[in-house]
Amino acid sequence: MEEEEEEEDKEMEEEEEEEDKEMEEEEEEEEEVCVGVLIKTTDICYDADEMARAMEWTCLRVLLLLLVGTYSAESKLEGRQHWWNVARNELSEALSMRDNWGVAKNVIMFLGDGMGITANTAGRIFKGQQLGFNGEEGYLTWERFPNAALVKVKRARVGQEFLGIVTTTRITHATPGATYAHAAHRNWECDSEAEDGCSDIAHQLVHDNPGKNVKVILGGGRQAMGVNSEMVDALTCSRNDSRDLTEEWFSGKVSEGHKARYVTTARGLAQVDPEKTDYLLGLFADSHLPYEVDRKTDTPSLKDMTLKALRFLRKSDEGFFLLVEGGRIDHALHENLPHRALEEVVALDAAVAAALKEVDLEETLVVVTADHSHVMTINGYPNRGNDILGLVGENSEVDGLPYTTLMFTNGPGYNYTVKNDTVVRHDPSTVDTRDLNYRFQAGVPMPPFKETHGGEDVGLWAAGPMSHLFHRTHEQHYIAHAMAYAACIGPSLDDCKRPSLDSSSGGRRPRRYTTLAPPLRTTASDHVTVPEEIFPTEQHPQPTEDPKKAGSSPSISVIHLGPKFPTLSPILQKLFTNNKEKILTSRGTQTLKSFTNEADVRQLLGRTQSPSTVHGV
Repeated sequence: MEEEEEEEDKEMEEEEEEEDKEMEEEEEEEEEVCVGVLIKTTDICYDADEMARAMEWTCLRVLLLLLVGTYSAESKLEGRQHWWNVARNELSEALSMRDNWGVAKNVIMFLGDGMGITANTAGRIFKGQQLGFNGEEGYLTWERFPNAALVKVKRARVGQEFLGIVTTTRITHATPGATYAHAAHRNWECDSEAEDGCSDIAHQLVHDNPGKNVKVILGGGRQAMGVNSEMVDALTCSRNDSRDLTEEWFSGKVSEGHKARYVTTARGLAQVDPEKTDYLLGLFADSHLPYEVDRKTDTPSLKDMTLKALRFLRKSDEGFFLLVEGGRIDHALHENLPHRALEEVVALDAAVAAALKEVDLEETLVVVTADHSHVMTINGYPNRGNDILGLVGENSEVDGLPYTTLMFTNGPGYNYTVKNDTVVRHDPSTVDTRDLNYRFQAGVPMPPFKETHGGEDVGLWAAGPMSHLFHRTHEQHYIAHAMAYAACIGPSLDDCKRPSLDSSSGGRRPRRYTTLAPPLRTTASDHVTVPEEIFPTEQHPQPTEDPKKAGSSPSISVIHLGPKFPTLSPILQKLFTNNKEKILTSRGTQTLKSFTNEADVRQLLGRTQSPSTVHGV
């Protein structure tokens, strides 16, 4: 049986190779025909109509082949038709996309601490490979958002919005602490670290504004809150004032007549009824929560905490702001432990995917970004589908040793020895590079946990009302201004002129974006510009619906996706130039611009069959 299967596979491969060879020959013949037509049209007499039809068909097919692009005959993963369909579907989706000009009733910000571009790319591949695919062809959930930007390397509670904080770090750590506390140094998490006369971050969360008004707080950090009388985690500060701030938080809420819950386990969190609770505090570790791969059943996942927070906050008629931090991506990368870091990226991806099922993107702005990157890089020329945590597959031409796809420019993964006065790096093929605790190689030695941040821009992905405000490279502080404008809060409370009030309820109700977006043009082809040297046409920008309705100054909005056709060779360009009048007269510019596949071209030329099949068109 195995021999028969091998023989069948071999025959199939030979047939595919033969088809590819025939296809290449057909393409070469077609290009020669185009050149020949040009010679004939300039040197001898011919039947104009017949020649025009022949020229149209042949050269349009050549253009279609140029549009499809060049694909390796050796690839057995996807054919040309697959990539054609992928591109056409994505183009169709892009052309039908409409900006949502509504007011964001809710804002959710997901922040992957340290999740730079490399971590994002590696996380995408890692996620796909976990599911049994090559990895490169997939996406993280946020990568399918309609708007994206780059951000160079916090205004939350304004009005009556509910505020929630979810993190896998201590709730007093840098990112969550910045949403509610004012401190001269991020390390002032406890009174033992704060300067005399200054309120520490944990104290501000419980007793000061806006910390004491946060509706949902889920993460780690019991030690900084004074729950433990003795230091449990040596890397976390402890309180000198012997106060238990969790008890003060709970008693304070009860004394004000609120229903409050303090939980410390996943089971306790699951039992909380959002409808019967006004304030929720969940602390599930003395310091940071464990890495996702080390998490036990008594510790909730980032996804679990996110869902509970959303179901709690959406009770508000006035909307909410939720910060969700995947904070341990950063910690793993500081240790040169990419396997752990990528598991954290996938955990963040699961939280985002779950959140999208809970909210309405017509009234909820969702932003995914990072605060900084790390110095991890993707190396060499690994084959498609190569294990993102494995070896590249070829050795260095200098030292003869293999190397991994992922490496760091600095960090504790520096691992070299000296032999015969020569520095020799560690051979990664002698260890399991997929081990959770394997430190990937680094170029410059650093102490444990001292790999540095990277200085390049980070990505931002957004969906929901006003997500199109994120559209290019932005300064980091712009994010807060854009979110405030989307929600009509803070500095944008007075200058946000979009219709947002429902007189029957008195609450903020965003206008559905279908009534605010500029009208979509009749055909997708109208959005596509064509180079003048191919088909000279007049294209006038169409103004949007009254921009004053959206609280912005008058502007012209036109979708441009670049040339419909690629740049032509001088021969093909001359061919079109010499014969464009015949083509335009017989078929019309709009018709020629709107073809999308072979069937369209056949119809365009009035033919029921093509002279020969163009695979992938």
